[in-house]
Amino acid sequence: MIYERSFLTGISILLYLWKVAEFIYLYQIKEYRFDRIKSTINEHSFLKILYSFSLKMPAKKPRNAILLLLAIVASVDIYLIATFLPQMLSFIFLAFIPIYAFAVVSLCVYVTNILAHQKRQSIIAQAITKVHETKTIFIGITGSYGKSSTKEFLYQILSRQFITGKTQANMNTDVGIALNVLQHLHEDTEYFIAEMGAYKIGEITNCCKITPPTYAIITSIGNQHLDLFGSRENLINAKKELLLAVPSNGTIILNRDIHDYEMLIKDTKAHIITFSTTQEADVYATNILIKDTILSATIHTKNQQFEIRTHLIGVHNIANILPCITLALELGIKTETIVKAIAYLDQIKGKLSQSTGINNTTILDDSYNSNESGFISAIQTMEQFPHKKKYIISKGIPELGKEKNDTYNRIISRIKSTSIALLTTDTDFSSETNTQIFASEQLLFDFVNKNSDSDTLILIEGRIHPSLKKRILK
Repeated sequence: MIYERSFLTGISILLYLWKVAEFIYLYQIKEYRFDRIKSTINEHSFLKILYSFSLKMPAKKPRNAILLLLAIVASVDIYLIATFLPQMLSFIFLAFIPIYAFAVVSLCVYVTNILAHQKRQSIIAQAITKVHETKTIFIGITGSYGKSSTKEFLYQILSRQFITGKTQANMNTDVGIALNVLQHLHEDTEYFIAEMGAYKIGEITNCCKITPPTYAIITSIGNQHLDLFGSRENLINAKKELLLAVPSNGTIILNRDIHDYEMLIKDTKAHIITFSTTQEADVYATNILIKDTILSATIHTKNQQFEIRTHLIGVHNIANILPCITLALELGIKTETIVKAIAYLDQIKGKLSQSTGINNTTILDDSYNSNESGFISAIQTMEQFPHKKKYIISKGIPELGKEKNDTYNRIISRIKSTSIALLTTDTDFSSETNTQIFASEQLLFDFVNKNSDSDTLILIEGRIHPSLKKRILK
């Protein structure tokens, strides 16, 4: 009896710690935000989150260590209940452990959020002070997708003529921008490019208070994170905050292909310059071609026409390059300098970057993030490769809300016209001829390992678990 009781207590503690680790990992990848957790619950169902078991260890970072320590302290309750609960109720108690673990982790996140908020405000205040002491001109970039690529390309082009700084990686929140200002803004910096992201109204406004933009770029408006915004109108208004922050003597570089263009420009004060890949605009591209790994296009402006060539993978990169050309010309950089810079643009890691992976396969790593436009563009890119077998590995696109089914149907429809197979763990993808749904990432990996060789092309579309990505990239 004592042995059975000790065994049950041990199982209870292990189950609790297992789920604690999973939930800390979940909060970590959702930036410890309750709105993103709520969106995940809406998307996957609370029961599935509670009672699915795939041990995912959180990163080794101070906040996670604090959360784990607090959760371990709370495990005393599990020990006491498991030790003294009547045996006939013990197994029922096991079913409630995941619920308790989620509640404990959520409470700990709430407590640490209070502390983190105070620290963030201190960092932001320091950054604002530093900005006021410089003569740097700030460029803000936002959009549903393409903003990171545009930021990196613009930085490479402007750096040929100006002392330029930028935010690093995807540090596009107010505190992320503030940290980059403190680390990468210097006295002689002439231009500083700040990528700005948002999950709700007001967040881009907060970013603009740190780095007030004289120039602004909106790359695109899609349905990414639509569930968090609540409506497309909210999404548009959130992105529009960047445009409203640009003063009358500033300039806005705006994608004319955005469906809600008229809504975006309403009430803006600054001069607007448009760009497009599908229609005539102030700056637009035609003759977009891929030949022998070279991506090329003809660029038209009001005063001139010229050709650009780049080794970047994916025709969508023309849409990312166009606002860079537009702003560079606005800042007085010569056309020859721009063309030369574009020829030497570096492929961004995780943005269709090419490498060799498992079983000598060719890998297209597009795991930086995922959205409908990027997904379909990646499919088009895969069609340019001669490999006999082509697989897309995807966990799906997060936080699409009510547009998820329609988005997935459009992606599946595009895949069906190719010989490409979609390998996914997201059951919301319809089970079609070209689609295989796996119960776990391990089963997906086993399939890839068994069925791939040197004549296989694998696209990693969107974020997957680091351990799976590591094994595939090898």
